[in-house]
Amino acid sequence: MPMNWDYKARSKLYGYKYIRVMFTIFFALCLFLSSCYGVQGSDKTAEKMPTILVNLIKADDPVSYAKDHGITLKDSMVRVIIAVDKDIISQDLLSKYGLKDYQWREGFIAGYISIDGLKELSEEPAVIYIRPPVKFMRQED
Repeated sequence: MPMNWDYKARSKLYGYKYIRVMFTIFFALCLFLSSCYGVQGSDKTAEKMPTILVNLIKADDPVSYAKDHGITLKDSMVRVIIAVDKDIISQDLLSKYGLKDYQWREGFIAGYISIDGLKELSEEPAVIYIRPPVKFMRQED
């Protein structure tokens, strides 16, 4: 039995329409999910810090949150490592945000800053990224 060419052409056309519709739905779903769960464009804090520090700033009780999540605190100040643009950053800028006991080396600063100061510091253009220090654990054999 010979194949109806008109049927084959129509099925090919419907196949393309199906792909276009599915792509449109997928694209709309991605946009929706990114607006719900993604980083907001104006929120520099979330762009320059890991979630654990962002949640520390937003926590109702930051001291207990830090204790529960292994974040080092000293006199209500959090220990952080800050990646900076070494051409822009200055000593005056660091004291402006209340950074204490800091050490500076090759574009990285390790020190203590108040939890409230974290948000302000993350909005500074010279700051590239802020993270908690890495904790090494001794492995027993």
